[in-house]
Amino acid sequence: MVLCHDKPITTTTEPTTTTKEPTTTTEEPTTLTTEPITEEPTTTTKQTTIATDEPTTTTELPTTTTLKPTTNLLPTTTPTKPPPFCPDQIVLNNLTIPANIDFVKLGFETGFRFPKRIIIFGTPLAQPTAFNINIGEPGKLLVNANVLFHFSPRFHENKVIRNTWIVSKGWETADDYGGFPFKVGEPFVLELTDGFNNLINVIVNNKFFVSFARYKFKLDKVSQMEIENGIQVSSVILCPAHIPTTKKPTISILSTTTPTKPPQFCRGEIVLSNLVRVFSLK
Repeated sequence: MVLCHDKPITTTTEPTTTTKEPTTTTEEPTTLTTEPITEEPTTTTKQTTIATDEPTTTTELPTTTTLKPTTNLLPTTTPTKPPPFCPDQIVLNNLTIPANIDFVKLGFETGFRFPKRIIIFGTPLAQPTAFNINIGEPGKLLVNANVLFHFSPRFHENKVIRNTWIVSKGWETADDYGGFPFKVGEPFVLELTDGFNNLINVIVNNKFFVSFARYKFKLDKVSQMEIENGIQVSSVILCPAHIPTTKKPTISILSTTTPTKPPQFCRGEIVLSNLVRVFSLK
């Protein structure tokens, strides 16, 4: 900050003359000498062998095999630690299917509102031919508790069913458009996010898949998620809406340095340097 007097100031500047002497640069040529490389010839001798096979006769008896449908579980391993999707995320690994996840007990609390997110790392199995994800209100789902989001990829139909089940009413009209982004035996990442106004966005392998909404039913009472049937789940990540913290705000003060002396703007000027700003925390 510079403060200047109000008296006029007369400044006389003498002209200066600068003379630059020409410079000459001489580069000496360089010579690269490469010695020739002589390769010695090599000789390879292949021997010829003659094999005589006697004819053989094999008789196979017809066999009849009856196979029952089986469910092959992939080996359970400790998954690679997933990257942090959100601060204070809740991580569940190697779930036993069927699995019921209580949001309240885990600290995810009730309701599904922005910025809450649910990320599922799973692999579809050959048998059964479908898996289900149900998100609903407190109680026994599909008995005395509403299922506000039913997500069911069905491999025998190549459809992903989305629906809602309400106590005393049953199933609503299902949605099945959008394609089929799942393959048996191939891992996937399924992400559910809140899209406002009781709408759920579904993202598969980092690509938007579909949105699901039942505007007459609110997601405020959502408290649990159920995963069942033909799926192996390596991890589930829950991103809470708020981040509790006990840390006090901190203020970083830059180190005080001696600045370069500024040019003179006026005679008798008053200069203030390295001013400190005072913050007020309430």
